[in-house]
Amino acid sequence: MAQRKEKDRTIIMNTIPFLSVADLKEIAAEAGCHIYCDAEYILYGDNRFLAVIANDKGFSGTLDFGEEKAWKKAGTSESGTGREVSLQLKAYETALYIFKS
Repeated sequence: MAQRKEKDRTIIMNTIPFLSVADLKEIAAEAGCHIYCDAEYILYGDNRFLAVIANDKGFSGTLDFGEEKAWKKAGTSESGTGREVSLQLKAYETALYIFKS
């Protein structure tokens, strides 16, 4: 892993295939990102998408989109409409939900 600090940002380059959640949080914090929750999985998104990256134990739970949304799960034929969706991921798997406007 290599890091370069510039005037207004930090660039981090990585070749490690599987980073732990703790390592990824540390990298994000060093790069100036805000960590909004202490969950042991990675969750990020905005009004266009929601991504979940499972930790080394996987993920099983319900995602709450905050409001009813039409969505498509990228890389699959799954789609639907609703506020919540159940999700199960194996270790290190990623799910990406794209919200339709």
